[in-house]
Amino acid sequence: MKHFFLSIFVAFFATPTLAFDTCGGENLFDALPVAEQEHLREIVAQTPYYQGNIWRATKPGSTVHIIGTVHVPDPRASATIDTGEALIAQADRVFFEALQEDEEYLQLQMSTNLELGFIDQGPTLPELLTPEEWEQLQDRLKDYGIPPFLAAKMQPWVLGLTLSMPACVLPALAVRGGIDQALLGIADIYGTPMQGLDDIDDLLALLSSDPIEKQIEDLKLGLTMNGDSESMFKTTKDLYFSGEHRMLLEFSKYVLLRENPENAQYLEQAFDEMMYDLLDARNVKWMEKLLPAIESGSSVIVVGAGHLSGELGILQHLENEGYEVTPYEG
Repeated sequence: MKHFFLSIFVAFFATPTLAFDTCGGENLFDALPVAEQEHLREIVAQTPYYQGNIWRATKPGSTVHIIGTVHVPDPRASATIDTGEALIAQADRVFFEALQEDEEYLQLQMSTNLELGFIDQGPTLPELLTPEEWEQLQDRLKDYGIPPFLAAKMQPWVLGLTLSMPACVLPALAVRGGIDQALLGIADIYGTPMQGLDDIDDLLALLSSDPIEKQIEDLKLGLTMNGDSESMFKTTKDLYFSGEHRMLLEFSKYVLLRENPENAQYLEQAFDEMMYDLLDARNVKWMEKLLPAIESGSSVIVVGAGHLSGELGILQHLENEGYEVTPYEG
């Protein structure tokens, strides 16, 4: 089920050139009654470091700037990119979730390790789904340009990952990444040493590890989730650019449960598992790399904004290690 939630974190990888998505929709958070907005704000305010996209952490001999990002293009990103450039230009090192060679390795694995993305033996999707479900899946995939003959043999987790984002954003992802990709290019220009935090094999294993039976059940459930994906995507970006990255997560969960009450218990458990697998557990592994590397000099960490907040967030980890963590003031 985690694959249907990835629109919350937008996309892990994209390539850099120049285009923006053409999604429409409305801001769903702003459309909530004020009382519901305030209730969500009270919940979010209990989380450490729940808002603010750029932070500074210091202790004797070490200065670290942490930039929380979104992984898709948006014209509002220019201010964050400009700040990131100024920080990277003066840094001794910069860390990203993944480097260009990691993305290339991911693409190589997906194109050469066919069993990773395709069903290479046993029944295919038209056999694993009811005729009605198969027809519904084909209808959903038309907007993504995936023909039935190809979809029939695709692993359900890949289709779930595809359907996690509205089709309107895919052309932009095909030609340009978000803040991360811009800052990768800047670090390359300045010659600032770069290091990736994720192990791509581990990430692929995380996404593809569920048995086919569970993937099918999750795919079936995902097909019943017909919310306004364009508006949800717009809301996600609006909340990020207002610095409300924890609200982005909490509101996504709120909408998910509100619109699918008959599956609320399962979805809440699946959402919490996703939060741990895709955010908290990765943060813990990242810190094992980061802490010895940032103990002296000036460092910049560029990661998705969802990784900043919470008891297992990057900022709380740094505070626990004796850093003084404050919002970046420029």
